[in-house]
Amino acid sequence: GRMEVRQSLTVLDLIINELQGIAADYLFSDVGKVVSVTQDSENTYVLYLDKKTDHDLTTLAEGDIIQQIVNSLPTGGTDYYSSWFRVVSVNQAANSITVVMYADSEVAGGKNFPPVAGYNIARRGNAIVPDEGMNERSQVWMLSSREGRIQFLQNVYKPILEDYNYALTLGKLP
Repeated sequence: GRMEVRQSLTVLDLIINELQGIAADYLFSDVGKVVSVTQDSENTYVLYLDKKTDHDLTTLAEGDIIQQIVNSLPTGGTDYYSSWFRVVSVNQAANSITVVMYADSEVAGGKNFPPVAGYNIARRGNAIVPDEGMNERSQVWMLSSREGRIQFLQNVYKPILEDYNYALTLGKLP
């Protein structure tokens, strides 16, 4: 899972895989892996995030719209769904975020689910609408083999996207 070299590394035979593929969505955004979840109150959860190093702190921020896709099908489970949350606070010392779930009526598919440990999360936008200018955290690049497109989303202030959110789409149109 990890290799660290302090001085030098000699490789006698380097094999380069000339074929790469993706089987999911790649977001060029702030991300994290949820290590554990505690319920703070109804619809509010604290997500503790994985630290790859001692200095690896979350870059997620207040107002961020977070998506988590849960898929237990490859391991024989029956779960496959998206969960949507909004960050209400960040605790850098604990590398955790407090999130509130979006209501079922505010998410695509009409049903939202609580966060689950062991799965990644990613920022899909930011709910803070600026008085003027642009909220840079409300935009994201996405490469999706599942949806069959590369897209740049802008002004994403809620989980359900509108036509004006699609600044650029290559591939299948939404």
